[in-house]
Amino acid sequence: TVEKGSPEEVLMGLKTGTTTYAMVFDTMCTYAGLHSKIISGYAKGADYRPGMKFTPGSNQHSWNAIYIYGTWCLIDANWAARRIIGKQASTEEFHYQLDEYFFLPDPHQLIYTHFPDDGRWQLLERSVTLEEFENMPHMKPQFFKYGLEFVTHRTAVIYSRGEIHIRLRYPAHKIAVAFNFTIQFEDGNEEYNSIKLNRYGLEESVGGIASFSLRLPVSGSYMLFIYAKEDTPENKENVYAQVCEYKIEHESVSESFPEPYPPCSSLTWGPGSAFYRYG
Repeated sequence: TVEKGSPEEVLMGLKTGTTTYAMVFDTMCTYAGLHSKIISGYAKGADYRPGMKFTPGSNQHSWNAIYIYGTWCLIDANWAARRIIGKQASTEEFHYQLDEYFFLPDPHQLIYTHFPDDGRWQLLERSVTLEEFENMPHMKPQFFKYGLEFVTHRTAVIYSRGEIHIRLRYPAHKIAVAFNFTIQFEDGNEEYNSIKLNRYGLEESVGGIASFSLRLPVSGSYMLFIYAKEDTPENKENVYAQVCEYKIEHESVSESFPEPYPPCSSLTWGPGSAFYRYG
């Protein structure tokens, strides 16, 4: 048993679900003499899929606003404490690791994943509507960490016919970024007629633009997960992190049987970072 009112009791409450990270953080702020507020709303969490609609009682989440530096800032201590590893949202893929992104993120970025019930707590000059929030592409913290921007396809769901060309901009002058991707059917199947769906995609990075060309084999619903990593010799970890995901409603194919691209060991075509590194 733990002592009533002790820190251990609070931590046990987080484990058993009798309290929330937002409530604990709010209590700590009170003890520290800081103004804080618990914000409730919708969040695009582990079980979110692009195109989902938000209804009362689903995807409910809470986070905090704190008054520091003479202004209100946002904090999500819950998401800062754990990171999702892998594509599917099962509990064993939660990895407890500090993610400082969720301490004082830019409200213009947090709005892509957090939608407060009270629009004032968006802390934006122009409030975003729930419909706009639902249609926004699903980006992860690494999307902003690498300074990425959308050039095309600024919605969570892409309706397509024939070939699809998705482009992202990255700050090539500042950082060497390598990209990767996974294509799968909405049910999670990654093959079509024993051929990996990734073979129907091609990625090329030139001049600060990452282009993803897809010629999907049949009409249907697909998921596209895009990954990135800092591609430098110093980056020993060499792990790709997911930066965004799309749902693709492919309405028709351009030719009778779209051919997969030739096999390529890395899915990435064209000049890589080493090409520029060696001048």
